[in-house]
Amino acid sequence: MKAVLWSLLSGIVLFPGVAVAQNEYILVAKGSEGLIRAYDTKVRDVKASIPATPGRDTACGQIGQGELTAFYCPQSRSIYITEKTLRAVGDRFGPEGIATLVAHEYAHARLHAVQGFTRTVIWSSVIDELQADCVAGVYMKSATPIELTAEMVQNSAKFVESIGDYLILEQDWHGTPQMRRAAFLHGYKGGELSSCAASSKPTVNQIIEQSTDTIQKQVNNPESELNRLLQWGNNLLKN
Repeated sequence: MKAVLWSLLSGIVLFPGVAVAQNEYILVAKGSEGLIRAYDTKVRDVKASIPATPGRDTACGQIGQGELTAFYCPQSRSIYITEKTLRAVGDRFGPEGIATLVAHEYAHARLHAVQGFTRTVIWSSVIDELQADCVAGVYMKSATPIELTAEMVQNSAKFVESIGDYLILEQDWHGTPQMRRAAFLHGYKGGELSSCAASSKPTVNQIIEQSTDTIQKQVNNPESELNRLLQWGNNLLKN
């Protein structure tokens, strides 16, 4: 099955740098989700709208008309990615960027299935996002029947890095660009879901126990907490 799905992408993903028609970006996205479903039984029940229609109502709200949109909706276990988003990512990071975007959203679906989201306990989304990046790295390494070229891996890492931010005091903080890149490469290097803290409930419970004071630290000394989290991310994910 993997070989059949991957053959759909031949001439697109296998040759980075080659111009790709915009409608082929959709083919890349659909091929990528097929490979991930084949690899990970935990996400085979997920519904995906790729491309999703702007203005459509979902269980998690309406899909925006103008902005770039890609998200996993836990209420319906569904993924939504608009064609505008596929074009933007594909034009800048190539087909492998699109594959990584799809992998990241499916990674959220895996997190939801095996452990739930830590943000419901520790307030911040940062751990969920970094773990999704890690799992996306595993998907990009192991859900495909071939080894990606170094250039393709770097394009994927650059995409993940580009969606990082420094909004540490925001509940929806996703992690710094450096932390997100490191998380993705950590998962890619490990190549197994056990490389990420997204395999079992005991693992995530340990994370929660170690992070219960995060909110208070962020409020009392945000600059110090930022430095601590940056160091934590670098030390944890570069191993």
